[in-house]
Amino acid sequence: MLALLFTSLYSDGPAYTQPNITHIDGATEGIRLAVVTNLGAPDDTVEMSRSGDILLVSRVNSNMSNAVHARGEFNKEAAAIASVVSRAIADDAEYKKINTIRVQYLNRSGSPAKDKVIDTVDFRKNPNGIFDMHSS
Repeated sequence: MLALLFTSLYSDGPAYTQPNITHIDGATEGIRLAVVTNLGAPDDTVEMSRSGDILLVSRVNSNMSNAVHARGEFNKEAAAIASVVSRAIADDAEYKKINTIRVQYLNRSGSPAKDKVIDTVDFRKNPNGIFDMHSS
């Protein structure tokens, strides 16, 4: 286990490993489409998946991922994404156990395709059920 942690921290791979990822179903696809619409993003630049209590929204090869952006720009877009997602899951029993909305900016390239994490912004559910941006 320690070797896995060391490898994930000191490798060229993603900053966060996502074991047991559940890809989207019909309900989650509706949320993904709401994010696409809200951002005005190309459909293929937004992906969603779930791993345990984390709902992951990936921005793949987006204009944000392809350029150097200030942290504030990532945070602003990620906050808009988290707002759409949190409203969509607020009253849905299927998502009650979600305690983190993670927005990851990825560059995907190569064959086979490899993801490079550009930035990650987490929103954690507070005791009032609101997702707040997490800072460490």
